[in-house]
Amino acid sequence: MKYVGSMFAKTVTGISAASLTGTVTSTTGIDCKGFDEALIIWNIGTIAATADQTVNIQEAGTNAAASFANVTGACFGEHLAATDLETYVGTINLRKRKRYIRVRSVTSAATAVVAGVNVVLLGAASMPATQENTNAFRV
Repeated sequence: MKYVGSMFAKTVTGISAASLTGTVTSTTGIDCKGFDEALIIWNIGTIAATADQTVNIQEAGTNAAASFANVTGACFGEHLAATDLETYVGTINLRKRKRYIRVRSVTSAATAVVAGVNVVLLGAASMPATQENTNAFRV
């Protein structure tokens, strides 16, 4: 059988690409049941000179906003204008985590940070993995 990545992985929008200003942005929980690993991809566009952004991953046993807590070590740290226009990647072993994860972004200052975060769930126990969006192409 030919390997088709979309059978084993599911891509989820963690934080939609947007211009974020002085906000705390948290996604709803991403259900990780049936997956082995999460690949977190943070795409930073332009960070204004007086702004910064920190992105971390939280987990919870239920998808209730109040039950999420930070995953120790799953933080990209503070990034300033000098570190804009970059892509950062992190991974989480989901077999050791609670069922739901979410992405949390803290942006300081009233000036904008343009960024987005995608989560790729890997190692689907049941195949093919159900996608949130249809494949745009397969070449």
